[in-house]
Amino acid sequence: EQKEAFMPSTLPKVILSTNISESSVTIPGVETVIDFCLVKNIVVQKESSIASLKLEWASKYNCQQRAGRTGRLCDGKVYRMIHMRYYELHILEETVPEIVRAPLESTILRVKMLDREDSPTVILNKTMDPPGYDSIVHSILVLKELGGMQVFNNFDKFNTNDGDLTYIGHIMATLPIDVRLSKLIVM
Repeated sequence: EQKEAFMPSTLPKVILSTNISESSVTIPGVETVIDFCLVKNIVVQKESSIASLKLEWASKYNCQQRAGRTGRLCDGKVYRMIHMRYYELHILEETVPEIVRAPLESTILRVKMLDREDSPTVILNKTMDPPGYDSIVHSILVLKELGGMQVFNNFDKFNTNDGDLTYIGHIMATLPIDVRLSKLIVM
């Protein structure tokens, strides 16, 4: 069924937009994009510190990317299912990058799986939008508390910036869920 979308057709093609349409895929013959201006973002529940998806307004940048799915190979129109005044006044220009707003525990575990000599702090500070130092340190301490990283290094020194992965940390890194839930599954 997905391949049929790329086949030439005399029927009009319409995209009901989600953030998947922000990618660079061009489907020939798309004349209309209907954008509800919504996106599911990762947010952290303050009560439990567990990450979950929350439906939120997309940014203007996201909406412009979605609009780019039409008008490339033929004339096209975009319909945003939101009041124009609300869009102009209340929709943010850009989305805060996920690495800045989402918990870093899973990211740090994946960085550690790369088996690099640099600490997660050094590697994450090289990203386009580096997370705050305090967020990185907090996430490393959470991982140590959960048993995902060793508390002390080989020289019995405590390091807030780094630590070796434990067996549980390897399992946490491979499961696509919050590290607290993966610890619960292991236990």
